[in-house]
Amino acid sequence: MTLVAATGNEIFIWLFFSKLTTIINLISASSKHHIELHDIQAIEIAHVVATGECETGRGANQIGNLHRNGITRWSSHFDSICSLIDIYGSTIIVLESMFKEGSSNSIRGEVGDCLIVMKSFEFIFILYLMHKIIGITDLLCRALQQKSLDILNAMDLVSTTTALL
Repeated sequence: MTLVAATGNEIFIWLFFSKLTTIINLISASSKHHIELHDIQAIEIAHVVATGECETGRGANQIGNLHRNGITRWSSHFDSICSLIDIYGSTIIVLESMFKEGSSNSIRGEVGDCLIVMKSFEFIFILYLMHKIIGITDLLCRALQQKSLDILNAMDLVSTTTALL
């Protein structure tokens, strides 16, 4: 919870998570857009497999979803960031489709704003910066959220996390 509170004080990080939540909500709110996201991913996966750009095998090339982040669970923020990185291109395509087919000016405006932000250097930089930082702290956060806490293990994780940061 300390990490969530600390990042809330940094305006660029707060804006990033606010826009990330908006993007996820826009796509997840409609089953039509959710299905469109899956269809686009299936096409992209078929293309990279056909061209030999990725390996196939059990558990590989899964169609993913955008994960909502929770208010207090820092690891849910990490899941949201990872899911957006994994399906960034598909998300852009769905938002562009939503913009073209928008039923009202307010929807088109909100989707257009999300597209502008998503394609900005600042958003992409913070996306990867937060992926790196939260990736380092994720193991510690998950350990501290367990019901039975091993204090010695937690102290080792704090030391390791501090050194990595």
